Amino acid sequence: MRRSAKIGGLIGLLCLTTMGGCSSRKPLQEQAEQFFSLPLDGSISVENGDGALRVVGWYETRVRLATLRKAYTAARLRQIGVVTKAWANALAVRTEVLPARGFFADRSGTLEIHHQRA
Repeated sequence: MRRSAKIGGLIGLLCLTTMGGCSSRKPLQEQAEQFFSLPLDGSISVENGDGALRVVGWYETRVRLATLRKAYTAARLRQIGVVTKAWANALAVRTEVLPARGFFADRSGTLEIHHQRA
């Protein structure tokens, strides 16, 4: 029983040490912006599996899509993205966050999407 308590304590200490190291660093950030033509009666569909989303609309015939990706490593930042598909009267936006593999894999990262009729 004592041995399992020691192992559990060591695992707990390892987890706290690992989490503490991540929280003290600022995440890397990458911003992007795209514009799409879209008629006033056009539609926007969003599939957002992870992150924040803000939509603003008004009477203009184009859409501004701004994204802000955040992660603690450059490798993880590259695994977070936005896929868009535009047609004459529709825009589809989908977030894509690749799953992290492995016990100690970097699972950090968020994605903010801001799109508005601009």
